[in-house]
Amino acid sequence: MSAKFCVFLHIRYMNPNVMGIAHEYLEQNQPAKNPKGRLWMNSFHVSPDKGLGVHCFDTKENMENFLPLMKERFQNFATKFECKFSIETGILSPELTKSFE
Repeated sequence: MSAKFCVFLHIRYMNPNVMGIAHEYLEQNQPAKNPKGRLWMNSFHVSPDKGLGVHCFDTKENMENFLPLMKERFQNFATKFECKFSIETGILSPELTKSFE
């Protein structure tokens, strides 16, 4: 397995009751076209007021091209749903990655 490049989107809602509505909004408003090089994405509910999205890309260039689009989308989202977000990047470690399916 070769290295993959990941974006980690951390979201914290000021009002935890909004999280369900926000989740539905994201589900219904996914972009029609997958960003270039995005291999997969996962979404996690961490606690009643926190969520985590992980997006994995084939190259660092494709990941970096995605970042401004994501930032703009979630700046609008944060205003609409009263939340704060942060974006981090990282590399998926092939040596420590296992699939148990």
